[in-house]
Amino acid sequence: QADTSVRACHNRNAMMDLKVPLAHADEASWLSALVPELPASLLRGLVAHRGFHCPLLGNHRPLECTLGAYALAWQAGLKFCECDVRLTADGEVIMLHDSTLERLAATAPPSKARELLLEELLRWNLKQPGSKITLLEDALRVALSVGAQMVIELKDEPGIGKALAQMFAARKELKEACAVVMSFDLVELRAFLEENREHSRPTVLLLTCAPSEDLDSSKYKAFDLQHADWQETLELWRRPEVLGVDGVYIEWTSELTKGLRE
Repeated sequence: QADTSVRACHNRNAMMDLKVPLAHADEASWLSALVPELPASLLRGLVAHRGFHCPLLGNHRPLECTLGAYALAWQAGLKFCECDVRLTADGEVIMLHDSTLERLAATAPPSKARELLLEELLRWNLKQPGSKITLLEDALRVALSVGAQMVIELKDEPGIGKALAQMFAARKELKEACAVVMSFDLVELRAFLEENREHSRPTVLLLTCAPSEDLDSSKYKAFDLQHADWQETLELWRRPEVLGVDGVYIEWTSELTKGLRE
C-alpha cells in the first residue's frame, strides 16, 4: 500500500477541492437551480456520470472523476455519482476512466497509470490548476459525510475487482457510500463477488451492450430485450455458480429513447 504520509497529504488536498472555484461558479449555480425543478421520480435514479464535468474538458466545470466534480453534483442535490476505478502500481484504488493521463494531464506521463506509484501520479498536474488524481476512498468518505453514494465501474484491469472488495473489507463503513458496483469485465466482477461471498456488499450489475454484428463477444455481453428468452438469460447470470450478479445494465439507446421520438 502507498506510504501513509502520501495518503494523509492527499486527504488534505481532497478536502480543499470541495471549495467551488470562481471559474466553476456559474455552472454550479445553474445546476443548483436545475436540480430542484426535476421530477422526483427522475431525481431518485439520476446519476452524474463521472461527476458534474464537461465532456470536452472545458474549464467552466471541474475535470471528470475529480473530487471537485463530485462535490458540485452532491452540493446541488444529486445523490448518485458514477466513477471508473483503476489500480496504481502500489495497489491503491484511484478514480480514472482511461488507462493513461493523456486526456487529463497538462503533460502526460509516459507510462500507464497502473505502472506508476500513487506518489508519482500525484506529482502530475492536470489540465485544471489544483486538480489531482483522486483516491476512491476520499470520494467515498465525502459521499458518506453528505448522505450521497457512488456508482463504481470496475475497468478491465487485472486485480481491480479483488482490490475493491478488500478495501471494503478493511474499511467497512465505506460500503454505505457505494450504491452499485458494475463492470463489462466478467473476470473482475467474479473476483469482486468471490471476495464478498461471506459479507454484505453493494448491488452488483453486469454492464451489457445492445446486440450488434461487430460486438466483440470475448469482451462484452449482449443483452437483447427483444429475444424471447431474455428473462431466462438474466436468471442464469443471477445464479451464484454462474456469475451471481443482481441484474444487468442495458446500453440500448435506441430502445430507451423510442418513447421520446414517438
